[in-house]
Amino acid sequence: MTNTENSFDPTRFPPVLEALKQSLAGMEEIRQRKLAIDNMVLDPGPMKNNYYPIDVTYKGIIADKNNTPAAFILCANPIGKTLVKDNVEKARSARSLLQSPHDQVIVLPFVHGEVLGVSWAIYDLNTPLTANRWMWQVQKRLLTPMVGKWLTDVVKQTRHPMCATGQSVAVISALQTVCREKKFPKEMIQSAENAMEALSSGAWCPFTSLAHNDLWRGNIMRPPKTGVTACQFRIIDWAGADTRGIPFFDLFKFLQSFTVPRSQGKKMIQAHCDILECRPVDATAYLLTALGVLGQNLNQFPHHAYVNLAKGLYAFSQTH
Repeated sequence: MTNTENSFDPTRFPPVLEALKQSLAGMEEIRQRKLAIDNMVLDPGPMKNNYYPIDVTYKGIIADKNNTPAAFILCANPIGKTLVKDNVEKARSARSLLQSPHDQVIVLPFVHGEVLGVSWAIYDLNTPLTANRWMWQVQKRLLTPMVGKWLTDVVKQTRHPMCATGQSVAVISALQTVCREKKFPKEMIQSAENAMEALSSGAWCPFTSLAHNDLWRGNIMRPPKTGVTACQFRIIDWAGADTRGIPFFDLFKFLQSFTVPRSQGKKMIQAHCDILECRPVDATAYLLTALGVLGQNLNQFPHHAYVNLAKGLYAFSQTH
């Protein structure tokens, strides 16, 4: 059964695509890059539960005149018209907070705009991390310390004390959300209660920092024209980013996705703790706060998926 309140009809997209092609065909940047706009195909991906959610975006690869993949295009759907625009604005805001060269990790489009009120953006073509099992081990070994150092530097450059701005109430609210979730294990709820006690006693004085909020392997890519063993990376999809986010969520998500060895992960966690002036146990408090915030803002994210994500990250944090 289609959920009409949270879905859109894909038959509404073809007019947007045709208008987009006409608009792009007249742009000087597109002509200079010799992009074959007429041949581009945009795909919303597979349906979820037999419908397309309202937060789905259309994606496609644009080839050049030699039929070589040359750019990546992202376009919102006719209901969620500002999705791509919001993504671009969040990426730009995040990038503005960072010093060079850290800001170069955040990907921005080389051209973007709106057509029929629907936002779109075109990016240089970054390359996904390798799917080859053996090469992945090499790539992971090279990228893990680099991404870990970048995350630590981001926290250092963007940290902001919560207590000084009266944001402690939001932390308590987020932790209470965790405590009210009946599908979380008892030890997870106890950890949230311990975090609230630490906050009340002053033993934990939390900070905010720039947060991507979906830092898994699929959102970490290689820059254009670099090899599998390149010591560079880019981070895409800043739609859920927060310039005053909760530290540690990105780190734990990254460590879990990259299956970083425990000893190496503990060093990265301690590096965060040093910058945030907190104890290792407070890393769990930060994580649970972030999970509580997520639980308060699920939007199109299914509740069962949230529960699984939260339980998995909490369990992972207890082993590192």
